Amino acid sequence: MEVFTRQTRLYLPFTVTSKEKPVMFYALTERTFTLQTLSTVVYEKTIVNTGGHYNTFDGVFVAPRSGTYLFSWTSCTNAANYAFTELMVENQEIATAGVYEHAGNHHCGSMSSLCKMNKEDHAWIRTTPYGATNYFYSHRNTPHSSFLGMLLSSD
Repeated sequence: MEVFTRQTRLYLPFTVTSKEKPVMFYALTERTFTLQTLSTVVYEKTIVNTGGHYNTFDGVFVAPRSGTYLFSWTSCTNAANYAFTELMVENQEIATAGVYEHAGNHHCGSMSSLCKMNKEDHAWIRTTPYGATNYFYSHRNTPHSSFLGMLLSSD
């Protein structure tokens, strides 16, 4: 029986099934801003960007190889505002999420989704076509809007 340390368990899918380097990113925003409908949300601060496939200037992830990817994102708002967002891959809506705060407090909404991507496909979060102005709130003592993605398995 093979014994795995905590470190090897964390990287088990990447080291046992593939000799390719892992692909993953986690980015967030530390600013408050508004976006109109169908606008890309740019998460300008990367915490993890293994492989450098997420671009903090345009908010777009480019798949380095074909496979199944996991994406998750959180949108935060406050003070009787909303933020309705969707995961897009090559101009196709994959999943949507929304948060509406009606009482003047701070709330966040999240969504996770799996999808197949081809090499060089683009993925990003944008505001939906519904409503008018989406308000993203951030403050140092509150959760931040964020976006993460990772390759789970290569084709």
